[in-house]
Amino acid sequence: MFPAPHGVICGRLLGPVMHTTIAALRRRDAESPALGRYCEAAQILTGDPAAEPEDGASWVDVLWAELGLPGLSTYGLNEQSIPTVVAKARRASSMQGNPISLSDDELAATLRKAL
Repeated sequence: MFPAPHGVICGRLLGPVMHTTIAALRRRDAESPALGRYCEAAQILTGDPAAEPEDGASWVDVLWAELGLPGLSTYGLNEQSIPTVVAKARRASSMQGNPISLSDDELAATLRKAL
């Protein structure tokens, strides 16, 4: 839909998707083993054995800021295109790999964070 490098899209969405997924897991499936995997990743990324899943997501946010990764609005994503992107994302095979199904509102909020 947009002339954006695939790696930039993935990199720019990683932190927001992590934040959204972790929050959804905490609200709807607090016993999910995925939270343990997010915790382990956070500890590896931050080097802090006490790091929590949210710390890993924040580490990713800092990394893309330090790398100067542009927001997706640079490539044409805007508020008006979010419903279409959400609908297409809903049908994408990559959505099946997320440890919890995200609502359309959660997906839209995630995209807004990546603008």
